[in-house]
Amino acid sequence: MLLLLHRSRLPRSPPPPHGNHRDPPAADGRASPPAISFICFDRGDDGYVIAAHGDSVLFRMSWNDYFVYMAAAGKPPSLTLLPVCDIPMNERCWVSKDRFKDSFRTTGRVFDQQDTGILRLRGEDGGEEAPPPLVAQLQIAQEPPFDTAELCVLRPGHGHPEWELKTAVPIVHHDGGGERRHGLEMWQETNVAVPVGDRFMCWANYDLATFLICDMAAADLDNPKLLYGGSPPLEAAFVSSRWTSPSTSSEIGASMKNLAYLYLEGNRLSGQIPRSLAELPSIQELSLGSNGLSGEIPPALGNLTGLSFLSLSENSLSGASPLYLNKNTLSGTIPSCLGNLNSLLELALSDNTLSGAIPSSLGRLSRLSSLHLSSNNLSGLIPDPIWNISSLTVFGVQYNMLSGMLPANAFSTLPHLQEVYMDNNQFHGHIPASVANASNISMLTFGVNSFSGVVPEEMGRLRNLGTLVLAETLLQAEGPNDWKFMTALTNCSNLQHVEMGACKLGGVLPDSVSNLSSSLVYLSIGANRISGSLPRDIGNLVNLESLVLFNNSLTGSLPSSFIKFKNLHRLILFNNKLSGYLPLTIGNLTQITNLELYGNAFSGTIPSTLGNMTRLFELNLAHNNFIGPIPTEIFSIPTLSETLDVSHNKLEGSVPKEIGELKNIVEFHADSNKLSGEIPSTISGCQLLQHLSLQNNFLNGNIPIALTQLAGLDTLDLSGNNLSGQIPKSLGDMPLLHSLNLSFNSFQGEVPTNGVFANASEIYIQGNANICGGIPELRLPQCSLKSIKKKKHQILLLALIVCLVSTLVIFSLLYMLLTCHKRRKKEVPAMTSIQGHPMITFKQLVKATDGFSPANLLGSGSLGSVYKGELDSQHGESTSSIAVKVLKLETPKAVKSFTAECEALRNMRHRNLVKIVTICSSIDNKGNDFKAIVYDFMPNGSLEDWLHPETNYDQAEQRHLNLHQRVTILLDVACALDYLHCLGPESIIHCDIKSSNVLLDADMVAHVGDFGLARILVEESSLVQQSTSSMGFRGTIGYAAPEYGVGNIASTHGDIYSYRILVLETVSGKRPTDTTFGHGLSLRQYVEPGLHGRLMDVVDRKLVLDSKSWVQTPDISPCKEINECLVSLLRLGLSCSQELPSSRMQTGDVISELHDIKESLSMASIMLTGAFTTTIEAGPPPRRRSAGGEAAADAELGGATGNVLTDAVRRERGALNLKLAGHGK
Repeated sequence: MLLLLHRSRLPRSPPPPHGNHRDPPAADGRASPPAISFICFDRGDDGYVIAAHGDSVLFRMSWNDYFVYMAAAGKPPSLTLLPVCDIPMNERCWVSKDRFKDSFRTTGRVFDQQDTGILRLRGEDGGEEAPPPLVAQLQIAQEPPFDTAELCVLRPGHGHPEWELKTAVPIVHHDGGGERRHGLEMWQETNVAVPVGDRFMCWANYDLATFLICDMAAADLDNPKLLYGGSPPLEAAFVSSRWTSPSTSSEIGASMKNLAYLYLEGNRLSGQIPRSLAELPSIQELSLGSNGLSGEIPPALGNLTGLSFLSLSENSLSGASPLYLNKNTLSGTIPSCLGNLNSLLELALSDNTLSGAIPSSLGRLSRLSSLHLSSNNLSGLIPDPIWNISSLTVFGVQYNMLSGMLPANAFSTLPHLQEVYMDNNQFHGHIPASVANASNISMLTFGVNSFSGVVPEEMGRLRNLGTLVLAETLLQAEGPNDWKFMTALTNCSNLQHVEMGACKLGGVLPDSVSNLSSSLVYLSIGANRISGSLPRDIGNLVNLESLVLFNNSLTGSLPSSFIKFKNLHRLILFNNKLSGYLPLTIGNLTQITNLELYGNAFSGTIPSTLGNMTRLFELNLAHNNFIGPIPTEIFSIPTLSETLDVSHNKLEGSVPKEIGELKNIVEFHADSNKLSGEIPSTISGCQLLQHLSLQNNFLNGNIPIALTQLAGLDTLDLSGNNLSGQIPKSLGDMPLLHSLNLSFNSFQGEVPTNGVFANASEIYIQGNANICGGIPELRLPQCSLKSIKKKKHQILLLALIVCLVSTLVIFSLLYMLLTCHKRRKKEVPAMTSIQGHPMITFKQLVKATDGFSPANLLGSGSLGSVYKGELDSQHGESTSSIAVKVLKLETPKAVKSFTAECEALRNMRHRNLVKIVTICSSIDNKGNDFKAIVYDFMPNGSLEDWLHPETNYDQAEQRHLNLHQRVTILLDVACALDYLHCLGPESIIHCDIKSSNVLLDADMVAHVGDFGLARILVEESSLVQQSTSSMGFRGTIGYAAPEYGVGNIASTHGDIYSYRILVLETVSGKRPTDTTFGHGLSLRQYVEPGLHGRLMDVVDRKLVLDSKSWVQTPDISPCKEINECLVSLLRLGLSCSQELPSSRMQTGDVISELHDIKESLSMASIMLTGAFTTTIEAGPPPRRRSAGGEAAADAELGGATGNVLTDAVRRERGALNLKLAGHGK
């Protein structure tokens, strides 16, 4: 039995037709059997009444619309037709609204006469013909809510009662724009609805139509089967517990006593679930998922003992939950009546707010294979009968409040158990040794509980064990006997993942750890009380990628066997008592990305061979006893971009000038050493530096002005040195500097008052005896008059020098002014030609923006502000929404930005580039120069607004992007870059790709904007024009390519690097400068675990927590496909981040990869929503849809695939499946 409540369920294809037909009734209408009534309406006014009588079936859906409505309340209109075998199949009869007042008969073949109540048939030539024999009789119960109906006659074969069934042939139409659509070649070739014996009642092909049988009792068939396609959504409310037709008025349970299969998922039904559904005695499969049903679930549904498939997911059901449902708003307890579903294979109630105890009646589900109850508020003990379900293969109860001790024989009768998830509860007591009896276990998670005692040695009998999680428990070990379990685990040859951190494991780590499976990739025993030295042969774990042993009491030196760790990525040994020299051979561990050895007692010099670790992101050697200079080789590691921490050692010498080679470093800490000399001016090369700590050394000299060029610096600590001179005022001009410590130095002179100096709580300047001024809160003495006079004398002297040399430069200045004036004259005609629009006046912009009202301010930056406006058309007949960027001309870079953007977009035309409407180069009402650029307004803001909303919680909850939209946006940006780099009239480098520069129009189409840093490449050359080569650091901190810090050379490879950051940000929802990454973690490192089974931990939580998300089911292929798409996106982002620019992916390859990802998402969405109702014989569906043709898929992805995430350890979380025997997954 299978109980599923998500869109992944596909309707079964109908069986082939066969005999057992009744003869059609006579044309005179004698003794005809009761009618089988069908009712279908489309979305517009082209509704249709569809009907069948006996073995005759007549109905036709609209050629243009495939939407079906259901009128379930009351008595629907019906149509009864008698078969006429001599009517050609391609002839049709037409019916008009307001013509169904009384019963009447058709008598002719002409188009309907509006002023009569006569239904006539139209001949092929449109003319009137002689009346045929009696064709049809219409019976109308009420006024039909539609305008016209077209009926298509399907006739039986000549001379026998067998129906001539013809399979609908799918064809593909091309609309000229690249879009592909499904269609049918000929209507008469479609076996739209044909009763064939006792096999099936109704069939509709995918993308054609969907039909609903209102009453099947009249069919008098032994095993009627209703197949519902699920593609066209039903609109009418499902509020009645009775479905009636002219032939019966009994309740649905009685009228459909033979009904075995009912599929209504993926529609828009609302109201409550009819209780009479529980009276369907033969029902085997019932699907009501993906609708708008509300209220409580009728408990009587639990009495359907023959039910093998039930889907109720993605509705708005509430109250106590007697059945399967995930990610709704269910509360209350799990009803005991579920124990009556004795054919149940899988029960999944994850991710709700269910409370109370697990009912013991579930133990009666003798065929149950999977039980998923995770992420609820369940409490109490696990009932003993649960441990007797011998068919159980997956048992998931993590993230609840379950408690108590596990019985000693808990696992004794579970021979088929493979996956156990019991972490994050309140279990206590010992882990039972009977766990070894479940010999097929491959996944065992007991972490975050209160289990105590020693780990049972019997776990070594779990030969298939691959993952063992015992972290954050009270499990303990002291002597060698307590560690016997580690020796036993050496028998688990498939072991790959072991987590035992944050327990109470003490004593010496046994040597047997070196004999664990050679497949082991993750070993974590950190935050325990382990003492002694590291096992000598621990290097035998040659495939180990992460070794985590922090916060223990390990002693001794690093074993020489460490050299065998060729695949080691993370070596986390901080806060131990390790000592000795770091061997030179440590540099042979070239795959390491994180080396964290701080808080030990290592001594000697720092090995220069660390420079061989070319993949190192973080190096932390703080709080040791290292001596000597800082090796300059460290500063040549190209990937070192997170943290370099050598603080609290005994290092000597100066701060190496090679520090400027660390273009991507975010944190540099060298405080509390014995460093001397001046701060090198080359530090300005660390353009991404945010935290700099050099306090408590012997540094001298002035603060270099180069230090103030670090635009992203957030904290600066230079306290406790011998620095002197005046405090540079330019420190106050650093926009992101929030904390400044200059205390206990020898600074003198006036303390600035701008920027960070205006906040007394964020600056520390005590211990400098000769400073004065500053803000009043600092309580410093005022600068003396003598100092002021001395300063005036210095100014006078400087002025005299200026006067002496002014005669030498005056002509140069005049020449420069004339040159600029000529250049401006030349620039204006070029600007006026942008997009073919004349330049707009300052007055027009004032009117359009309501005087640049703050209410219209969209945002502001260092180079200008952007306003929303309404621009009148040339004839004043209409207005258009615009965005106006007003440049701050007092900023030198603003003029260059204005020129660069105008030049870059002058001849550019692409759907994914922001369109410049016009420009304004004029003077304002004060006579000052005024420059502005006018763009098309993008009503949906920027990608940054969607990924990182700053509105209130409710609005932010509603404003997010689903997965399909994110992929489409990334594809749009890639297409824009491909055009800029390769396809445009000139090759353009954007230089500032980031989420705030990706704007979204009303249709959510992405447009790349803000070309203020753009550069035009010289023909076939990587050099840039000299006129734009001096704009300094290019791009935005967090997004800029590392090579931009070397010679400021811009290239297309730099755009690809920034695009990589954008991809990772879009998937993870994290900014590259997120505060989470402030302590040695980068965005790249944050997402990398997603490639190794921890996808849920790194993907944007807005995708995971959507209340309409489809149920996570890792073992269903569409779900796996979507998870693979997410992993492919992460790989794409990481592959664009190669340090060597020429090794990065090209835009064409990126576009191809994204097309494949988008195609896979679209196909998986169709499968998950039940869109395919049968296998179409003519071939597979089209491989790719155009952007315009994927609206339907996008809509489905919004509620389904936008939230698909799977974690290897927690994959049962959210999995809401109930499987029944004989049906599989």
